[in-house]
Parts: sequence; C-alpha cells; structure tokens
Amino acid sequence: MLAVYCLEDGMLLMQSDCIRAYVQALMQGPPTFVRLPRDWWPPHWSTFKDPVCRLLRAIYGHPYSGDFWHDTLKEQLVILGFVTIEGWPSVFKLALDPAHVMIFIVYVDDLLMLGTPRMHEIVRKLREKIKMEDPHDMGKYLGCMHHLATREVEGDVITEITFDMQQYFRSAIEQFVEITGKQLHPVTSPYAPRVHPDEMTRLMETPGEFSQHAASFLMKLMYGARMSMPSLSVVISRLASQITQWTAESDRRLLRVYSYLSGALDLMLTGSLARSDREKVRLVAWPDADLNGCYLTSKSTSGFFLELVGGDGRGIPLNWGSKRQGATALHTAEAETVSLASCLRSEALPMQTLLQHFLRRPVPLDVMEDNAATIVAVTRGYSPAMRHLSRSQRTSLGFVHDIITDTVGPGEGPVAIVKADTKEHRGDMFTKELEPRDFDHALDMIRMKRRPDSSSLAST
Repeated sequence: MLAVYCLEDGMLLMQSDCIRAYVQALMQGPPTFVRLPRDWWPPHWSTFKDPVCRLLRAIYGHPYSGDFWHDTLKEQLVILGFVTIEGWPSVFKLALDPAHVMIFIVYVDDLLMLGTPRMHEIVRKLREKIKMEDPHDMGKYLGCMHHLATREVEGDVITEITFDMQQYFRSAIEQFVEITGKQLHPVTSPYAPRVHPDEMTRLMETPGEFSQHAASFLMKLMYGARMSMPSLSVVISRLASQITQWTAESDRRLLRVYSYLSGALDLMLTGSLARSDREKVRLVAWPDADLNGCYLTSKSTSGFFLELVGGDGRGIPLNWGSKRQGATALHTAEAETVSLASCLRSEALPMQTLLQHFLRRPVPLDVMEDNAATIVAVTRGYSPAMRHLSRSQRTSLGFVHDIITDTVGPGEGPVAIVKADTKEHRGDMFTKELEPRDFDHALDMIRMKRRPDSSSLAST
C-alpha cells in the first residue's frame, strides 16, 4: 500500500483503530455461557449459588471472537461495495470508477486506507455502523514508525519512506541488559565469530544461562526483524530453532546480536518511488540458498528479498525471509531450486497478483537467480544432475518450469528468470552469516541507511 501511495497522484493514506472491536460483533454458533465476577451481580442474584449468563457479544479470549469481528466488518465493507482480492482475505478494494479506487487493509482492529479524497465519504458511511477513531495520516503502525517525505525534482514527485523501530529496539536492549546484567559493546555485524572446534564442543555441551528468558528475547527480535530489520533474519531464525536445547553457544550468539543492535539503532530500512515510476515499476524477487551452511544441521537455508523497483535506482522493499529447508539438498542447484519454488509460490506470485489489482495493469516479475545450473534446470523442467530428487523436491522443479514457460493471460505480467551476479545478489544476506565487509555491502543493496537528523524526517 505504501508503494502504491508513492506511485499514484492525489491519494490519501490514512489509518484508524476500531474501538473495542470484538464487542461490536454478535456471538454466533453454539451458545456460550459465562460466569460474572460477584461484584457485577445484580441484587436479585443473591439467592443463586453459581449463576451463568448467555454471552451475546464477542469478547477477547473466546477462540472465535476474531472470526466474528472480521465477518462483521467485512459485511459492512461489502455493503459499501468493497470486494476481497482472491488470496488476500484481509484486503478490500472499492472501485467507484476508474479514477476513484480505494483499498482497505484490515489487521484485527487496525485499518489502513488508501484512496482519493472521496474516501472521506466512504469512511463516514462506515463509521455509521462501525465505531472507529478519527482517521489520521499513517504514522506508527504495528509498532513501526513510517516517515514519509515528498519532494519535487524536475517536475517529478518522489516519495521517500523510512521504516523506524528505533524505540522498539532500544526497549528490547534495555530489557536484555536489565535481566542478564551484561554490558553491550557495539560490533560490526550480528554474527558471532568462529571459535575453535574444541571450544565449540564445550559451549554446545554447556547449558545456556539465558535459557529461561530466551524465548522472550528472541520474540522481540523476530518481530523487529520482520518489520524493519531484515539484516537479523538469518541469525534470529537459527537461534529460534535452539529454544528447546539452549546452550552456552546460543548465549554467545544472542549476546552478539544485542551487542550489534546497541550500535545500530540509527540504521533504518528505506525505500523510494516516483510518480513517473507508475507505468514502469516491476516486481523483483531475489531467492537464494546456502548449501549446508548452518553449523547445526545438514539442511540448507532458503532466503529471499522481494522489492518493487522503479527508475534511477529507486525501489521499496516488500518482504523478506530466511528459513531452513525441509530436506537435505545434495548440491547447490537442488537447494537453489527449492528456494526458488518457495519464493515464487508463497511470496512473489501472490504479491504480483495483489499489485496488479492495485495498479490496474500487468506488473512484470523478474526472478533473480545467480546459479546457472538452476536456470538451465528450471528452463528445461528436468536435470540429469537432479534425477535423484524425491517427489516433493521434483515438484519444485516442475512448478518453476511451468510458471516461467506458461502463456501469460490477460492483465497478467510475465515471469522471467534473470541471471544475477552472485556478488550483487540481494538474497545472499538471508541465507548465510556474512563477513563484515560483505555485510556492509549487503545492507547497502537492500537500502538500509543510517538515520538522518530527525528534523529532516518531515511527515506528509
């Protein structure tokens, strides 16, 4: 939605919270009865021993309350003419006419709204049925501050976005220091240096002192990495797999992450697009894999970076991730094929569909692959070097082949596999622990920058 806001002329981008959202929905399905605190009993209940009463409104804590609330809000949006986008059940689109398109994104009780000034009329009608706070310009959303700055360059309007979670990470650091009593010293990367194999064995056999609080420490960092700090993806996903067997080696690596953060609070994820980019933006996916690179397992690591790219080096990050593969790959091409198929299926193709709805035109998708053998295999749909593949892995190969060779339908953008230089591949950061010099270059490639003076972050 932020990307579309940068591309479209005359759009408003607002957010609002629904007030006590769940209790705006009626309970449905089998009757639910509740006990009330004795202080709430009316006087005539004094003769009762253990009274219960019928629950009429959805309340927080009931397992289906979220569904009832979503259905209630959806019903009102449909009445106003909104439709859902297939595969994106929380995204609603209203096209009053070709010049007036509105998009609502619902996350529980948080609403993001994009549209022309006619959106005020739609919001007013919605507020007649749904209790909402007064809509305001997008700022802090899901814990992340979004700074939007617009400038005009030679008649073109360029919007720059900074994703700022400095306060969130500072709070996480303070909690870590308070609980552990450790002193943090800034370091150049979140990756702990290698140690001698004997020392590694000793650390792996020693229980970790952070084990009791490890889940809390990691959950904070997981969320921050998901929202605005892609550079933590690999190390956090690997540490998360150690929760049930936390060791002194886990302690060492977690301490390194927090030490890195203590000196990287001014590092922000950024993006920019211009109005002139609207008709030429393309979706670019950077899937990658690291063959047997994790010291804990023989399984490879899949990673990806997804962005919307305009002209003159402009672009906005859309998504990223790192995950251990489900089976052991025997060579690089196999690991790369699995990563490529996962990125296409779960991220790139759904995003392409969504953007085509938003922009009302075909959006081409370029998949950047740095392994030549993988490109040959998926183009042919078969590789003798991968004849050993099990059924699930072989499906990945066939799936990618079908996607890149299939005929493009009306309103759909093409999908192309593009050979990329390994040194310039933006997915590399999401598969392995990089050396400091390579890490700095990787940060630059995904547009992570040091925070400018706060006075220059003029919200619009």
